[in-house]
This record gives sequence, structure tokens and C-alpha cells, in this order.
Amino acid sequence: SFDSTVKILDITTKKIVQNWQEHKGRVWKLEKVSDHLFASSAEDGTVKLWDIRETQKSAHTINVAHGQVTSMLALNEHILLT
Repeated sequence: SFDSTVKILDITTKKIVQNWQEHKGRVWKLEKVSDHLFASSAEDGTVKLWDIRETQKSAHTINVAHGQVTSMLALNEHILLT
């Protein structure tokens, strides 16, 4: 998203059920890591790990780069390429 948010949308009701705003700048990529964990990358040079069972904040933040992180690929539950 362009507004630095990560949202979970219920596609059956077409409503946003979760909304986090922790990135600074545009969110470029979301990647599924496991059944309940996904990652987001953004202009702020961070990768954030999100647990969909946690409603308050991200589970972990990794400062990856001094620039934007525009692409990401989960090879498995333990390895994430950026």
C-alpha cells in the first residue's frame, strides 16, 4: 500500500479485519512464510514479520538495508530472500 499500512481483508465480507501501520513509506511486498506468519517489506528498508494471531503489533522487525526493500521471496519457513 502507498499509505504504509498492512491490512488483512476478509474476502467473503469485503471488510478490513486487521490494520497495522508500522512501516514508514510505501509497502512494496507481502510474502507468506507459514500458515500464520507473513512478511512485509517497504521503502523504509525494513522487513517486518507479522503473526495473524497477534493483533497489536508486528512480531519482529529486521533492518535490511539503507534503501528500499522492493522484493522478497520465502524459500521456506526459515529463509527469506530480500
